[in-house]
Amino acid sequence: MESALLRTEVRLHSLTLMANHVHQILTASTPKDLARYMQHWSQRYAVYRNRRRNGSGKVFEERYLSFPIDSSERMAVATAYVEVNAWRAGLVAEPEFHRWSTCAVHLGRADLSRIPPGMLTPSDWYLGLGTDPQKRADGYRAILASFYIGSVEPEYSAGLAHIEAHSWKRDHKRLERPDGRSAR
Repeated sequence: MESALLRTEVRLHSLTLMANHVHQILTASTPKDLARYMQHWSQRYAVYRNRRRNGSGKVFEERYLSFPIDSSERMAVATAYVEVNAWRAGLVAEPEFHRWSTCAVHLGRADLSRIPPGMLTPSDWYLGLGTDPQKRADGYRAILASFYIGSVEPEYSAGLAHIEAHSWKRDHKRLERPDGRSAR
């Protein structure tokens, strides 16, 4: 991913790597640049993985899914949604303990993350949380707390509903058989 970021005009704002999928929040100068970024890192990863496992073929089941984040509220929700993913899956006790996420970096604990901090470009929304790194980390921690307890602040609820509906559509599609019947 780092190599792909260097080769394209794409900025990474948030990332969580899971065992079977990847969440990224990116800003690309053009849709073509986004496609080049995705192609570059996913092909390189497929070659690496196939060599290690003596395998062949593609690694990812589907083409990447993308949708625009068109407001600060949606950026807040999307960032939290991406970075609490491992916690919601029950893999870690706290979101910042998932070492393959940028959550710890946003919380001022880059030492807990395996994601090189240099890959990350803070979003304008995140930079607006405070005038210095500690204030931004504290502000982000307060926002994440609302996701832990399930009572999202009113200004973020519409954005969360949008993201969850999008995720449901993607997951539901994956669970349908070709004839349209449910694959329970």
